[in-house]
Amino acid sequence: MGNPKKRAEKAEAAKSRKQDEEKKKKDAEEDEKWSKGVKTNKKEQEAEKRKAALERKAERERLEKEEMESLPSKGGKGSKKAAKKNSSLDAFLNETPQTASYSARNIDDALDLLSLNNSSSKDKIDRHPERRFKAALTEYKQSRLPELRKEQPGLRLNQYEDIMYKEFQKHPDNPFNKMNVSYNTSQDEVEQLRKARKAELEARLRE
Repeated sequence: MGNPKKRAEKAEAAKSRKQDEEKKKKDAEEDEKWSKGVKTNKKEQEAEKRKAALERKAERERLEKEEMESLPSKGGKGSKKAAKKNSSLDAFLNETPQTASYSARNIDDALDLLSLNNSSSKDKIDRHPERRFKAALTEYKQSRLPELRKEQPGLRLNQYEDIMYKEFQKHPDNPFNKMNVSYNTSQDEVEQLRKARKAELEARLRE
């Protein structure tokens, strides 16, 4: 019979070799998986690069084509486009009026100038200013009273009311300070009145 101790050592050595072989096999499998993953990622990256390069090339060709078409050439599309752009610019410059210069010498002129700058062909002439006066005055008082209390502290409420009422008589938000006509005035008459009022203000405020 052999030595039990030696048999135990041999068994332990065989077990150790088996574990080493299993570990090596497992490591080899892991290495193979990792290698495949790297190759897959590399292929995906290369595909993305090729796609981006093709997109850049297509964009560059498109820009070059547009540039060539925009260049003036004999009987070419580019010359027609350039001519059309130039003619449109000339027409715009010719149709655009020179900006007039105005000046305000007092508060009334300033209010008129403000209304002139804010006027347009779509402005409506009020046919019933009396219907809107009370609401407009109330709105003006609500916004003006806090400022007035700071400017003139210590007054009674009725004194503030009197001051605001007098101010509102010349304020542009007062419906009676806007262009008013009777309810049965025709649209043509309204338009003539608007033009006449605008011309009057321009003539008076022009520098």
